[in-house]
Amino acid sequence: MATIRGQAASPGTDDIQLPNANGRAAATASRPTVMANEDFAAIGATNESTPALDTDASGLNGGLKRLAARFTTLLARLPAALGPQADATALAVTFATDTAALFTGVDPAPTTILTTFGTNTFTRPADTTAYAVNDIIANSTAAGSVTPMAVTVARETGGKGAIREVKIEKAGPAAATIRAHFWKTSPTVSTAGDNGPLDAKTTKAGYLGYIDVILQSFSDGASGKGLGELYFDLAPGVTDVYCLLEARTVFTPTSASAYVIETTSWPE
Repeated sequence: MATIRGQAASPGTDDIQLPNANGRAAATASRPTVMANEDFAAIGATNESTPALDTDASGLNGGLKRLAARFTTLLARLPAALGPQADATALAVTFATDTAALFTGVDPAPTTILTTFGTNTFTRPADTTAYAVNDIIANSTAAGSVTPMAVTVARETGGKGAIREVKIEKAGPAAATIRAHFWKTSPTVSTAGDNGPLDAKTTKAGYLGYIDVILQSFSDGASGKGLGELYFDLAPGVTDVYCLLEARTVFTPTSASAYVIETTSWPE
């Protein structure tokens, strides 16, 4: 270690260490340096424990955890800011999972949690009267007694989104094409029942559109799916839409047979 001789404060001399040459010196050859308290506070603590186990609020890792906590608080306020369709719970779960990856270095598995599935069932009348094209397939032959099916399409009340898929199953093996009509509010079927013509027999208020479903014949019934894109914007407090079925091909039904409708919806 290079030194020079210098005059000490008291009588005598002391050896003074010379600065290191340019470049980093090995620890054993480094010169001690004292940092001012102000500089140390400005830089902050640099020693960190293992991120997965760190509970200290200091340093870089602690700062990241404080940032994550503030994001979680922000997510809890989203429903009031964005309306009832904002799902703060789902967002918080996703954020917490992604935040865990930040501290552990492990990427989370992708999760789909927003698709909505709705279903309803009704039993048609106890007869085998053949359906003609444009006939209603319903729960009653009596005019004014038809009950539209309520189907849940939104995860939150007052939700927005689109019906993307409709599945229909029925007892009886007769193949058929069935049109599923949807309304935001329950339509009134005034002068027709099952096997009666649908045209001009329902109210148009809240009508969303229709999706056609081709049912394949099987030994134990018939089933099929249809694809579409029917957008909905529901009123506050509402999660359901209403459905009526219309025959689009001639077929003979099974007496008192059950019809099941299932919808798949995506949020806006």
